[in-house]
Amino acid sequence: MLLTDMVSILALLGFCICWFRVGMARRDALLWASASVALLASIAGYANYRGTAMIALVVALVLLLALVIRRLRGSRVLSGRPWASGVLFSLLTAIAAFGYWTFPNFEMPAPSGEHAVGVRDFELTDTSRKGVMAAAVDEPRRLLVRVWYPAGSVAGLEPRPYFTDAEAATSQVFTHFRHVDTHSYENAPLLSGASMQPVVFFSHGYQGRLSQNTGLMEELASHGYIVYSVAHTYDGPEGVFPNGDPIPEDDKLWEEALESALPGGKAVDKVNGPTMAERRAGMIAMLERYTRDNTRFHRSRGVWIEDRLFVKDELMAGRVDPAMAEIAAAGDFIRVGHTGMSFGGSTAVSVCWQDADCAAAVNLDGGNFDPQLFNRSVDKPLLMFMHDWPVMNKLTDGDQGWDYSEYGYADLSYEAHSVAGTRDDIYRLRVKDVQHFGVTDMIMAVRGPVKSVIFGGIDGPTMMAVINDFVRGFFDKHVRGLDNNFPAAQFAEHSESVVPHDAGRVRDWWNSLSETERAELPVRPDVAGALLEADKAGRAAVSGEL
Repeated sequence: MLLTDMVSILALLGFCICWFRVGMARRDALLWASASVALLASIAGYANYRGTAMIALVVALVLLLALVIRRLRGSRVLSGRPWASGVLFSLLTAIAAFGYWTFPNFEMPAPSGEHAVGVRDFELTDTSRKGVMAAAVDEPRRLLVRVWYPAGSVAGLEPRPYFTDAEAATSQVFTHFRHVDTHSYENAPLLSGASMQPVVFFSHGYQGRLSQNTGLMEELASHGYIVYSVAHTYDGPEGVFPNGDPIPEDDKLWEEALESALPGGKAVDKVNGPTMAERRAGMIAMLERYTRDNTRFHRSRGVWIEDRLFVKDELMAGRVDPAMAEIAAAGDFIRVGHTGMSFGGSTAVSVCWQDADCAAAVNLDGGNFDPQLFNRSVDKPLLMFMHDWPVMNKLTDGDQGWDYSEYGYADLSYEAHSVAGTRDDIYRLRVKDVQHFGVTDMIMAVRGPVKSVIFGGIDGPTMMAVINDFVRGFFDKHVRGLDNNFPAAQFAEHSESVVPHDAGRVRDWWNSLSETERAELPVRPDVAGALLEADKAGRAAVSGEL
C-alpha cells in the first residue's frame, strides 16, 4: 500500500469511530479533521496514479457533505448512537478499503535466467506507408518499439517502473502499475560479447500496450533472448514516442472495434454451435464478413503484419538509431520467433506464415483472423496457448448437452482438417480457471472476486510461471534447437493447471464425410468473393443504386 492509501483509510475509519462516540470530547473537531485528512490523502493518491483512490475521495466528500448538512440543521441532542448513518458511513469506508485491497501494489515475479535484463524504447518510421489507419494522408507510419535484452552490469541502476508517467496517465484502471517495479533496467549495457542471440517479436492484444506481458519478456531476456515488442499505432491507447512526440489514440477505435466484434444485426451464429458443421460454417461466415465489410479487425490485421515485417527488416539491416545499433547487431535474425497475445497472437502466426526467417510461432490466446490459415497447415512449429474457454462458453451459451472442452476456438485453423491433431510440432493447451485477460501480467494486479470474474481464479504467480515455462520451453526447442523435453517437462511441472488439447475431433469429423460431402463444402473462406461483394456495394453506393 502507498502511504496515501493507509492515511485515507485510517482517516475514514477514525471518522466512523468518532461518529458512533456521541459524547466524546472535541467530537466535531475530530470529525471535520478526519474527513478532511481522508479527502486530502485520497486526492494526493489519485494525483499519484492511484486510480482506486477515487473511491476514497468520493467517500470523504460524502462525509464532509454530511457534516455540512449537520451544521446547517443545527446541533441536536441524540438519545442514542446514530446507528443508521453510522452503518452507512462504515459501509462506505469498507467499500473504499476494498477498492485499495482489490487493486494492490504488487511485486513482479523475478525472471529465472542468469542474466540481468536491460530495456530500451525506440522509434522506427516507415516512410513508404502513409495515411495508415487514422494518420493524416501524408503522415508516415511511426512505430514505438520496446526491446528487452540480456544485460551486463546493472550496478547503480534503478529498475524501470512497469508504467511510465505517460502510460499511467492514459490508463483507465491500472494506473497503479506506475508504482510496480519491473526487473528491467533502462539503458543497461548489453551483455559483453553478446552475439547471435535468439530473437523474438511480440504484439500486444487489441487496444493493448506493448508492456502488457513484460514478465514474459523479462523471462526470455534473462535467458539470452532479445525480445522486441511493437506498439501498433492507432490500435492502442495514447502514448509518447522517445523524442516526446505524442502517440494519439484513434477516436473511432473503440466504436469500430466493437462493431467488428459484435456487429449490430450482423452477428454470426453457430461459431460455438453444437455440431462441427455449424461451427465451421459460422467461422467461415465470420471471416468472410470481416473482409466484405472491411471491418476494423480486417484492416488492422494487414497493418499489423506489415508493421511486424517492417520492424524485423529494419533491425536486420541495422537501420536503427545509433543507440540501438549494438543491440540490433547482436541478434540472430535467421531463425526468429514470433508471438503475441490475443489479436497479436493471431498476427504472430500470420507473420510467421509470411516470414521466411520465422522458426516458430506462439499464439497466446488469440483466435484466427486470417482466412488463409483456415483449413491449412502452417509450415512452422506452433504453440496454441488458450484460456479456459469451456467455462466462458457455459456461462454465455448455457448447457447445450455437449462437452465444450472438446472443441477449441482455433481448432479449424492452422492445420488442414484432414490431418488436424497429427503434427508433433503443433501444440495446443488449455490453462484451467483463467479467462482471456488473465493471459497477461494484469492477473497480478487484481485480487478477490473482481479477479475471479475478469481474470479467473488461478493464482497470479502460477499463471505467469505457466506462460513463461511453456513459451520459453517452446522457443528453446524450436528457435534455439535445444533438446529440452518440451512439452512433456512443462506439462508435468504444471499438471494441476494445464491440460493438452487435441484438435483430432476436427479430423475425425472431416474424414467421416464422404468425398462428395467434402467437395460440396468450401475449402476456406471466400475472401475473393467477399472483396468483390464489397467492391460492388461500394460502387453501387457511389452511383446511388443503394
